[in-house]
Amino acid sequence: MANNVVAFVGIESFDNIQYMARILSILGKKVLVIDYSETEALTRSVPELDFIDIKKDIINYRNVDYTKLDMTEALLKVYDDIIVAFGFNIIDEEIMLCNKIIYVTDLYINNIEKLNRISDYKAEKKYLLIRNIMGIKISPESVALKIDKNISPENTLILPFSENDQINGLINQYNQTIDLTNISRPFKELLYKQIHELYPNITKDKLRVAYKKARKRE
Repeated sequence: MANNVVAFVGIESFDNIQYMARILSILGKKVLVIDYSETEALTRSVPELDFIDIKKDIINYRNVDYTKLDMTEALLKVYDDIIVAFGFNIIDEEIMLCNKIIYVTDLYINNIEKLNRISDYKAEKKYLLIRNIMGIKISPESVALKIDKNISPENTLILPFSENDQINGLINQYNQTIDLTNISRPFKELLYKQIHELYPNITKDKLRVAYKKARKRE
């Protein structure tokens, strides 16, 4: 049975998901990424194969499996980690299989309100990720107070706005690559924390080595 079934709920986070999956695979984990999002940003970031339909099958790319299939008991038994991109397209029977949920927003009022319209699902662990933080009066603390998902402050993660991160995600999607070379230091630190939350016993040295390998272009 999968150790971690992680749901990403809210604004687009395909880059975060791909980077996490890449590092986990280098750590020796069998990883499946499922894209249920309305944007299909993850799907557009994986090379298309004429003979494989990602809606009906599984595509392996850089040692990570990708699909849009429903989660089944069989899939849960095969993988160590399953990461699911819901966006705002929540499927109740699928999200209830997730033992960790990451609610994702930025500073925009409409995205905060849209996230609040989604139910507060039960999970072993819940996190709030606030992306694109900027040096203005709208603080991540004030945003966190507006989110009604009963998430503790220590489980609130922030990612400052970075032009490099935006460019990197854009290039990765167009080139259908997973390149961590130019991501910001805060993004790197976020990934370290996220992986450590999944595997608390992992050493910093082992995680650092895996990250360095993930940065290599292949």
